[in-house]
Amino acid sequence: LTLEQMAHNDGYCRQDVSSKTPPSNCCVDKGEDYIVSGLDMEKVCKVVNDADIKVTAEVSHDAGRYLCDFSYYTSLWMNRRCAAFIHVPDIDKPYSVEELAHGLAVAVMAMLGQLKEEVQDETSCQKEAAIAAV
Repeated sequence: LTLEQMAHNDGYCRQDVSSKTPPSNCCVDKGEDYIVSGLDMEKVCKVVNDADIKVTAEVSHDAGRYLCDFSYYTSLWMNRRCAAFIHVPDIDKPYSVEELAHGLAVAVMAMLGQLKEEVQDETSCQKEAAIAAV
């Protein structure tokens, strides 16, 4: 599994299946050059690789300037806190459907764990602020 940490806004000059490219070769006009996901993919990668499963993971910082990077950038543009993109190898090259499903489940659960920790931290800060205000 290739866990994408960030996506890029520019460089989209390859035509899609409808022979189209973005007018400015960018995902979002005047958008940031790149956006990094709020999810720590290094941590997700470690969880996957430490799990007792056949699938391994690696972190990438370039999803490629085509549909994958474009869709990831637009997702991050809408909500960088919880958007993720995982490149998955072809079935049986080298993992079976079941192995891939298990690896993806471990990765997604690790991401959800990060989001849960973030919510707990925010709730704790809000409670502390409320107590300080009293």
